[in-house]
Amino acid sequence: MAQMASQSWRDNPSNVGLAWSSDEDEALAGEFDSGKRISQLAQIHKRSVRAIELRLEKLGMMQCSGETEGSSGDTILN
Repeated sequence: MAQMASQSWRDNPSNVGLAWSSDEDEALAGEFDSGKRISQLAQIHKRSVRAIELRLEKLGMMQCSGETEGSSGDTILN
């Protein structure tokens, strides 16, 4: 049952399509710098893993090109 709830969340994060606020950008940057995983950030911010990757790239904190996604939803840098 817990796996089904988790799967449902991944399919439809509630902040999909919403604009990022400067406060959310600051929080994301701080959480990323503190070592949180991409999948954790996606859950915290209620956004997809890809949205987190793209936002971190826009903020200059990571480079998304040439990456693949692991089975846990975490980014693996090549």
